[in-house]
Amino acid sequence: MSTQTIAILLAFLCMGTLIPSGLAQNIPTLPCFLPLTTIPGCSKEIFVAISAGTGRIGPACCKVINEITDVCWPRLFPSIPATGKFLRGICSRSGISPAPAPAP
Repeated sequence: MSTQTIAILLAFLCMGTLIPSGLAQNIPTLPCFLPLTTIPGCSKEIFVAISAGTGRIGPACCKVINEITDVCWPRLFPSIPATGKFLRGICSRSGISPAPAPAP
């Protein structure tokens, strides 16, 4: 299955969870979803990790995962709101941690 196909399936999965809950009209998910499309294979890595409950996510994909805000993850996966934390955990176990927060 191509990366583009996986990305489209992931988008429909996200929309499928938003529409029944009535959130699709109120939440702009496209800005949250677009960073995932910038890295080839990232959507597939995320899909496999979520489906299997574990997995390996590459450094480029982890960089994008770490840059997506905590506000976006529940918008992308409303039925699994801890997705961002889960994926960041996989990345940190791979030695790819989020960038430190800027000094105040």
